Amino acid sequence: MRVLGLAALVVSSCVGIAEAPFGTTLSPEPSTDAGVSEERDASVEPIDSGTEVDAGQPIDAGAAHDAGRVVDASTPDAGVTFDAGGVGPFDAGAFPERPGPFHGQVPTILSPPTPLMPTQGAFDDTCAITWNAHAQELLFTVCQVNDVWRLRPTVTTNAGFDIVRVGGEGVFGMQGLAVLPDGALVVAETVQHRLTISRGGYASPQPLVTSWPGDATTPAGPFNMPLHLVARSDGTIYFTDPKTESGQGAAAYTAVYRVAPNGTLSVHHKGLAARGLALSYDERTLFLSGENRYGEAQLYRVALAPDGAVGAATLLVGGPNEGIGAYGLCVDQADNLYHAARRGVRVYSPAGTLIQQLDVPGASDCSFGDADGKSVYFTTESSLAVHNLYRARVSIPGVF
Repeated sequence: MRVLGLAALVVSSCVGIAEAPFGTTLSPEPSTDAGVSEERDASVEPIDSGTEVDAGQPIDAGAAHDAGRVVDASTPDAGVTFDAGGVGPFDAGAFPERPGPFHGQVPTILSPPTPLMPTQGAFDDTCAITWNAHAQELLFTVCQVNDVWRLRPTVTTNAGFDIVRVGGEGVFGMQGLAVLPDGALVVAETVQHRLTISRGGYASPQPLVTSWPGDATTPAGPFNMPLHLVARSDGTIYFTDPKTESGQGAAAYTAVYRVAPNGTLSVHHKGLAARGLALSYDERTLFLSGENRYGEAQLYRVALAPDGAVGAATLLVGGPNEGIGAYGLCVDQADNLYHAARRGVRVYSPAGTLIQQLDVPGASDCSFGDADGKSVYFTTESSLAVHNLYRARVSIPGVF
């Protein structure tokens, strides 16, 4: 679900809190990451951005929400080709089609990343995260026990934390989360190779999509490991399905999938090893993180039609010596892209320039949240982090 914080039209300041400017361009880090074990995609395949099949299961996305934001529903700009294969160089002059209200501004840190933990018990190895604007609460998955946790910032009991869906060791393998316009929760389940949906609460999941369509050489079967997902305000869902060496799914390639509001499933951008996803302010650009065959991060910008159809991908960030892995993404209302990576969170301008890093060891995903949209939350891998959930405050609100 894509809605905006209350500070969408003005830039507010935080009186009495020291502000540290981002502003510093950093050098690329070495490509190696000693001591970190990470599953890699078994192969990198040719790119095929547009094969459509019917998932056979309609989605009731409910009423769309735009929370005061004008979404461009006009004809795509000339030169944008949809359902086209290929990855080309990034054209900074073509983005964004309709910029966010703070476009061109560089965020400042109102408060640095601070660890958050419950007062009773603890969680370990957090995976993916999203803000539920309907309920004004944060949802995140805890990998070790496959539970969905909730943080309600206004609740004092147990520091605002509780568990809203219990998984169990090795049962669901719950990872990516997204909230649809009607408040339904969609979860990517890597072990069960599917997406599930819960309505009227978080704890009663039903299968949503369970099978990739197959191709000329491989029959239809379970997805590999659905990982991250994001939903537009019209109910369209996008999710990634990496193919790892330990995966047991049937899909012959990595891909980005689109589930249209009517239930149609389409396959896009095979071979990018896509993992993380985020939508731009105007919902006309899908950002995705992928990895090359050496495990180096590649960030892409994918054009979307007004109806959510997937177009061509262009490379925004990536190259030799990135070596930081492809993890979760989130976007602010200045069109800056936050990339959660194992050595910290990297923030890029709309043109792909590295602005700064936030010190969040082992970051795995990120989401903006809170009533004003100026909090950004991070999940982390326990192998690299002492704590497993962080919150920072920044000057520019985010898209969520």
